[in-house]
Amino acid sequence: MIRIIVTLLVVVGAASANPFLLTYISEVGFDSAGRPWVEFCVQPWEDEGYLHDVLLVTGSSVCTLDFDLGPGEFVVLDSEVVAQGELAHGTFRLNPLADSLMLRSDFIGAESVRYPVFPTGLGSAPAPPPGASVAFCNSIGEVDACNWYVDSTPTRGGPNDDYSSIGGRVDMDSTFNLQWVSVRASGRYGTMFWRMFDTVGEYVLPGLGAGAYLVTMAAYVRELGYVEVPYPESVRVGYSQAIGGINFRIPSSAVADQRQPRAPVTPPAATVMRELPVGAVAFDAMGRRAVNPKSGVFFVRERSAVGGERPAVTVRKVILQR
Repeated sequence: MIRIIVTLLVVVGAASANPFLLTYISEVGFDSAGRPWVEFCVQPWEDEGYLHDVLLVTGSSVCTLDFDLGPGEFVVLDSEVVAQGELAHGTFRLNPLADSLMLRSDFIGAESVRYPVFPTGLGSAPAPPPGASVAFCNSIGEVDACNWYVDSTPTRGGPNDDYSSIGGRVDMDSTFNLQWVSVRASGRYGTMFWRMFDTVGEYVLPGLGAGAYLVTMAAYVRELGYVEVPYPESVRVGYSQAIGGINFRIPSSAVADQRQPRAPVTPPAATVMRELPVGAVAFDAMGRRAVNPKSGVFFVRERSAVGGERPAVTVRKVILQR
């Protein structure tokens, strides 16, 4: 993967409290003749995707998708495929210098990607150079672990690869009672985090573009409270390079960084309902879509019009009683 600046904007309504993150746009690029293409796939935590009557909107074209995606399946569209009319209807064009793609329907809400936008991340990407692509990496299904990066060896119809990564170890005094530990890398070409509960050990932050990153370890230890330790210098990774040995140790006293931790993520309060709102989509606790759900606890995603081109998508916890 080579670096280029693509702005892919994904407006999926995903709060950090959500147990899932839905995305379908996986890779965007231009072939050797300069023709654009876009790849769709189903994320590992989704059973399948129904992309019928879903609009794919760019800065200069609109087409309607008409296909299903099963687990592990990929669909690639370009102008020729769209013209054939089997998988989509309409037109598909992209400006190689700067553009946006948006999926829009009553069922999935809205997902969009714009390029070039920095820093890169969920919904923002570098632009792909001729013959290359920008690819999406989502390591654990949460907003802070998503990034768009440049891939000079596109994987049309296959899993994305060729990203850079940062890894190492987190250690601590074994007498401590650890509640959680996380490591975060932030830079112009991406943000990724790793998190574990009740244990320390090796970590890897994948899906990064080539560039410099600030890496920070944070932990909550019963004896020390919140502890944050920044790596003493920025970490630079090259294109498609794996950097290791970025190690941390939870200090024996809370002398590292005494900043207040971010507000803890708490599960949303449940709403008791007998029927789901019109247009709402329900998911179980594992993030799997629930078709015709019966009684039980579900996370319900709803789209609301807020003006402009970014409709808001909210998620709430629902106890369905039928």
